[in-house]
Formats: sequence, structure tokens, C-alpha cells
Amino acid sequence: MHCVSNDTKTAPSGSSLDLFPRRIPRRPFATDCPGPGLHRMSPQEAIKRRHLQVNPPSVRFWLLFDVDKPTGALAWDDAGLPEPAWTAQNPANGHAHSAWGIEAPVLLDKPDRQKPVRYLAAIESAYRSAMAADPAYGGLLTKNPLSPHWRTFWGQHGIYGLDDLAEYVDLDRHKPRRGIDPEQIGLGRNVALFDWLRLWAYRSWRRYKLIGATLPDFADACRRAARERNAEFKVPLHDPEVMAVAKSVSSWVWQKFSLSEFERIQRQRGQSSGAKRKSAAQKRRERLMPEILDMIGQGHSQQVIADTVGVSQKTISNWIKV
Repeated sequence: MHCVSNDTKTAPSGSSLDLFPRRIPRRPFATDCPGPGLHRMSPQEAIKRRHLQVNPPSVRFWLLFDVDKPTGALAWDDAGLPEPAWTAQNPANGHAHSAWGIEAPVLLDKPDRQKPVRYLAAIESAYRSAMAADPAYGGLLTKNPLSPHWRTFWGQHGIYGLDDLAEYVDLDRHKPRRGIDPEQIGLGRNVALFDWLRLWAYRSWRRYKLIGATLPDFADACRRAARERNAEFKVPLHDPEVMAVAKSVSSWVWQKFSLSEFERIQRQRGQSSGAKRKSAAQKRRERLMPEILDMIGQGHSQQVIADTVGVSQKTISNWIKV
């Protein structure tokens, strides 16, 4: 990696991070001192600050990690990970933010494009674990690699496809779990919130349609539900990210969903539930039949057998017929 001295204000010539200024959001948050009262500003002003937002709420251009230890700038190398796009290190204590660029940016708020989000969430979780990076780091702001306040190390490449990033880690233990799990962090929270809100919207859509509600009414309900669920995370998502998920889900469900689609999902769920119940009953029968046959051989009545194994006499009769 190339080290950029504290008086350098631009990326090294020819670096892949010539891309960095072009990926800054249209109105990013930026500050010299993170804390209350964060404000949006133009990219031209933001890039002069020590900390700035580099990912829009609903897009991931960069994977960001906060490593709070004196050797934070080398955590990626110690973990056997590919070279990051940049590492911005605090020269006072060695703590650092490292960033990996994503070749094809991942959209977080598209209901029909969730597979790349889940893939990226697993990669992010695996990289965080490998470097022992701070799980409480939300990623809204990162150390500005162009600020002279930090010691910045620029990578020769640093922009990767998801498959390239995945080659360096084992993703099996890091796939996002479904449902609201308070322990979820990073992109795992986006996935969990999206999954929960999507199912909530499917169930609620019909009720809002029947009372003559409009899309703004439904969207407002989705925003309230999303905020309430987000509060259950140990480290909640930032509100702009929550609002992006709520907007996407409410618009998609309201416009794409129909009564026939609702009925199809209900039938599918009923069939799935029925198959599970059938499977459970079959397993129970297989487990109890040796004992039942033994009691029949001893001359016990079906009622006595039923009382002994904890099922009805009719069930015993049906099992024997089978």
C-alpha cells in the first residue's frame, strides 16, 4: 500500500481510488467532530472534513470497518484478507478505518434484488470477525481518507467483485438469520428488517385496501412499523436506512401485490404448514408404533394403549389400519 502523508489532499495519481470522489453521495453527512448536530453538506465541503458519509442509505459502494487497536492499519493483512482500497489511521493511537470497494454497487432496497444484499452481508460479517473490528460501528461516517488529519494508506487496487471478496473467508457461519435478531449488526440488520417488514406489509396490505387507504397511508404505516422494529436491534440502523427500506417495501407491495397474489401466498403457506404437520405426525407414529405393537401383543385394548402413549383411541385405530 502507498502511504499518504498528512499534507496530501488528493488520492495518488493513477490509484483505483480516483473513483473515491465520484462515489461521494449527493448531500453527504460530514463533520470534524462526530456527535449531535450532524449536518448534510455539498460534496465539495464534505471532502474537507475529517469524517464523512461515503455510502448513500440504500446503496453500498464501500465495505467499511473500524479496528480499534494500535495496529489497526494492518488488521486486514494479519487476517489474510485482500488489500483494502484504503486505510485511514489515527496517528495518535493507531486506530483505523479500512474500506473495500465494490465493483458493482449493491442496492439494498430492491425487493426483487435481495440475493446480492444477503451475499454482501455475509461477506461483511466474515471480514468483521476476521479483523476483530468494532461490531458497534454503524458505518454512517468514516475517516475521510483525503483529510490531512489521518495517516492514509491507499491500495493498488481495492475494488472487488463479491465473488473475489468471498474467496478469502468462510461464509457458512455468517449468513444473515431471518427475523429480527437483536444481535444482528451491519448489513445483517438491513436484511433482517427487510424480511420482517416485507411479511408485515403482505399481511397488512389487504386491510388497508379494504378501508380505502391510499399509498401514502400505507407508506406511513410501514415507516412506523419499521422504526419500531429497528429499535429492537442492539445497534439500530440509522434512520435514513430505515426509511429507505420502508419506502421500497411499501411502494413495491402496494403496486405489485393483488388479491390473487395474497390468496396464492396464503395457499402456499397452508400447503407448507400442512406438509410440516404431516411430517411431524408421521415421525411420531414411527416412534410410537413399536411400543403400540408390543402392547397389542400383550392383549391391551386400544383405549388403554391410547391412554398410555398419549394419543386418542381413534388415532391408534387409524395407525393400526395403516
